[in-house]
Amino acid sequence: MKIDKIDYTLTFGAGKWITGTTTKPGPNLLNAKAHFVGLPSSKVVGCYSWIDFNTLELVLRYIESPHRETIICKFDQKKILVDIYQINSPSNNQALLEGEFIE
Repeated sequence: MKIDKIDYTLTFGAGKWITGTTTKPGPNLLNAKAHFVGLPSSKVVGCYSWIDFNTLELVLRYIESPHRETIICKFDQKKILVDIYQINSPSNNQALLEGEFIE
């Protein structure tokens, strides 16, 4: 995943949880931009499953935290819609992204 020109590695297992770490700042209760500065990588587990033929659900749980992110990817021919839900965040933030496949 790339956010603000920074690449973050996230690992998801097919129908099973895969343990990993990431430097991607996760959802938090403080909403302070510098909150994660100087902290080590977050411990996470990731799992994905297909909800239907065109919809992929990825769940990223932050270990040692009550927070998780659910990423829903909907594929429609050459387009993709991505909804990102941050569970246990103060506003249950949702980001909607839209993109196209380039050949």
